[in-house]
Amino acid sequence: DNYSELSISPQVEYPPAILNDDVVFSTTNGGLYSLDCESGTLNWEKNIDYSVRTAPCVVDKCLLLPTSSYLYKIDASGSVCWTLNFDSLSGVAIGDNQIFVTERTGKFDPDRIHMIDKGDLGTIWTNQRTYQDLPRSDNSHSRFTSHPVYNNNVLYVGGREISAIDSETGNVLWKSSSNNSRLFPT
Repeated sequence: DNYSELSISPQVEYPPAILNDDVVFSTTNGGLYSLDCESGTLNWEKNIDYSVRTAPCVVDKCLLLPTSSYLYKIDASGSVCWTLNFDSLSGVAIGDNQIFVTERTGKFDPDRIHMIDKGDLGTIWTNQRTYQDLPRSDNSHSRFTSHPVYNNNVLYVGGREISAIDSETGNVLWKSSSNNSRLFPT
């Protein structure tokens, strides 16, 4: 039996990503680990100075890691390629030639959405969602945030409402709300 134990602290809350032939995962306190998929051997570990907010995703043979304040692009060797600063990053989705980032500027839901060009990292559009007509639910908790989902030129973002957003323009195509429940696209 091949079995190796890796001491990790504090906890792993989000699913890993497969990058090349490695499995990469993060911990809530900013630890990032890469293990060989076949042997489980530790390739590298890195400490990011900010808490991780969601699962990493793979784009262009690199890892995108959303933290509380930054979006990191990290290559397969663990080197940071670039970072983008945000007020309170809550999720990321990958489009055809763009990166979609959600921020939670209010207390509960992602309410600011950015489309960023993957090439020059410039912001193409920003959409500010408002919740004036939705009551605040006492059982909502800021830790449980919705992650955006991209499909066929539409970005879906959840929370107390789910919005379908045209990825080219940032315009809302439709939205559906819930008085007390959280809506999460999958």
